[in-house]
Amino acid sequence: MNPKIFVYNIISLDGRIEWVKNDFTAMTEYYKIAFRWDIDAVLMGSNSIYELGNHEDISKVNSFETPIKMPIPDEIKPLIKHKTPTLIVPDSTGKISNWSLMQQQPWYSDIIVLCSESTPKEYLEYLNNKGIKYIIAGNKKIDFNKALPILNEKYGISKIRTDCGGKLTGHLLSLSLVNELKILISPLLTGGNSTPNLTENYNVTNSIELSLKETECIEDKYVLLTYKVK
Repeated sequence: MNPKIFVYNIISLDGRIEWVKNDFTAMTEYYKIAFRWDIDAVLMGSNSIYELGNHEDISKVNSFETPIKMPIPDEIKPLIKHKTPTLIVPDSTGKISNWSLMQQQPWYSDIIVLCSESTPKEYLEYLNNKGIKYIIAGNKKIDFNKALPILNEKYGISKIRTDCGGKLTGHLLSLSLVNELKILISPLLTGGNSTPNLTENYNVTNSIELSLKETECIEDKYVLLTYKVK
């Protein structure tokens, strides 16, 4: 059985997403809302983690050492109502080597990396040395249709929230794997044809019909829309 996936993102009124990285207020509101939901895992794109830096030389990691987790800030603790989720990251090319940094993050209870048959063996050995779980699903690329049932059956993951950009969101939608979308709209127009949007790489000729499930106005500024994928 596949876990249920809901896409969560914050967008400008014209559907753009990248601007939020430079808007501390919007990012704070985005994550405050994210703490509401009782989920088993967060699916994050590999680029988001790669850009955090602090990468290590995988050839020099040869022993299992779990870094000590950072403390959760006191002002955030009251917002956390549910168990800490597992972090799931697709990385078939083995580009991410800052797992020590991610293991220190207090927001995740565990880490699972999605790999493929083409993932370099030395990278899989690196994951083993870091004590990080991984799933091999697919040949050259990750096959989410194979990976998701494994996440459910082997790790008990039944509810996943995304924390990713338009490329991964578009890919999940194109595979008909998304059950629900929760979109936080900020009262902002960003413009620019090159600015990434909510669903990059999605075939617009194959439209997806949505059903509005809920609307919520937040602080007389943001609007949270919840759509069910028909």
